[in-house]
Amino acid sequence: MSAKQPRQTSRILLEQSAELLVASRLCRLGHAAGLAPKCWRTKDVLVEGEEWSIRVRASTKGPAEGWMVRGIPPDDRLFVALVDYNDSLSPVVYVLTSEKVWQASHAAALAYRVHRPQSKEAYRWMLHDPMPQPIKDLPATSMYETGWLENHREAWSLLPAPRSKPEVAGSGGEGAYASPTD
Repeated sequence: MSAKQPRQTSRILLEQSAELLVASRLCRLGHAAGLAPKCWRTKDVLVEGEEWSIRVRASTKGPAEGWMVRGIPPDDRLFVALVDYNDSLSPVVYVLTSEKVWQASHAAALAYRVHRPQSKEAYRWMLHDPMPQPIKDLPATSMYETGWLENHREAWSLLPAPRSKPEVAGSGGEGAYASPTD
């Protein structure tokens, strides 16, 4: 076993638990949600009967260390859940539109290139709160002041409302529905 396998396995398990957490919270809100097949690289959580989906990113280091968000395109039907396991007993989910993620990551990437023009890294596709120094002092990131991500903390209201309540199998009768408060 190579030295990288345990770290990679840990990362995979972290992402898997974040996806399950997001799907679970969606179910509690009345959506019939489940995990997308792993071969689908652009969607992590699917919602039955809906035309939107969610990409999930996880971190154990909190908003200051950020989330890698490379490959998340702006799409009206795509949302992003950034899961913070800094407190593993009470993870926090930041819910954003993919457009917002794209704008913020591009602002950070452009600021990074201005600050480090000789860098081999073409872009820095990370979302932070606060944006790291000196990136946060550049005009491209001025709209991402310290605390900007807090507006998206548990912002499940950004998602479309469930079309109908999903039926609960084995609930003792036909037509029984789940309630997010049960």
